[in-house]
Amino acid sequence: MPTIPASIQGDPRSMQMLLVVDEASEYVFQGRPVFGDNLWEAMKIMMETFRGGGMGGRKGLPDKIIFSSRKLCTAIAPSLEPMGVKCFYEPVIPKLQAIVADLIEHLGISLPSSAKSKKAPSGLDAAIPAPDDLSPHFSQPMI
Repeated sequence: MPTIPASIQGDPRSMQMLLVVDEASEYVFQGRPVFGDNLWEAMKIMMETFRGGGMGGRKGLPDKIIFSSRKLCTAIAPSLEPMGVKCFYEPVIPKLQAIVADLIEHLGISLPSSAKSKKAPSGLDAAIPAPDDLSPHFSQPMI
């Protein structure tokens, strides 16, 4: 997922959107901005979501989480795997990219032309996420 082309006036940090999404239903449990490369904030938001703090108030852990952020996957996997959650990294998650594209379109923000021109390895017209992108993606519903 590309960095969201938005910012807070006077704040030089980049803004990324942390999304917690169920793959099957494409339901968005959480969508919050994370500034800079703040892994601690991203992990805190994820744990809050698992405790029912996301949209819909659903509590629990999924069986598997697919992350588009290698850094976030590496940071949180040691805490989740002992609880039975399998953590995987995939640099391109097409369903997640479609959700981000819809969000950006809804907000009326245009992507830089360089992001629009990049293609995912599968050949889909989607921006390639940065290796340190902070976007987890659930592949199974949380129980």
